[in-house]
Amino acid sequence: MHAKKVSRKSVSYSQNSSVSWWKDKRLLPVCIGLGIVSLMILSVFAYSGNTSSVVEEEYNGHIFMYQENGGWLLRYQGQELVFAFLPKDLVYLSVPQFPFQQKVYLAGEPGNVDFSSFALQRLQGFLQLTGHNVVPSCDREEGCGDMPVVACDNASGSVILWKSSETTEVFTDNACLVVAVASQDEIALTDALAYHLLGVMP
Repeated sequence: MHAKKVSRKSVSYSQNSSVSWWKDKRLLPVCIGLGIVSLMILSVFAYSGNTSSVVEEEYNGHIFMYQENGGWLLRYQGQELVFAFLPKDLVYLSVPQFPFQQKVYLAGEPGNVDFSSFALQRLQGFLQLTGHNVVPSCDREEGCGDMPVVACDNASGSVILWKSSETTEVFTDNACLVVAVASQDEIALTDALAYHLLGVMP
């Protein structure tokens, strides 16, 4: 199906800020659960606009509907998910093939990666949606507290190693999918990773 021309609105999402769960293990269930909640809130938000203005685009057999108040809605296994970017707009972000195991360690440097951020909450939500058991963890002992510490060469599951960076790059290192991301690319890269998890992008 060919897309109808439409004046697209810029889609921006604010990043939430909260106390880091590195310092309080009791926040872990809340932080992880918010990933799924975020997905559901976005779906409701998408339908709050005027659906008569929806424009459709097709990518790899999947239909996306543009929402009047911003975002692209995708129906996936009975659920409605909203993305800031279409897959075709993210092909410049190279994401290598990576065999995710059921257990996925979402790891970062203690104190330097905020796992309660909007982008990482969405990523955790998509991992859970696709049947993965997400384990927040550290990439080093120092400052980690009682969180699991994982390494790319001896992890018992798959590892997404999230790093803040000046430039954005995704590559594999043994059991790790290393995600080095610039702050301005966080939402776009999260959408790209979600599309790969969902099988929308190969």
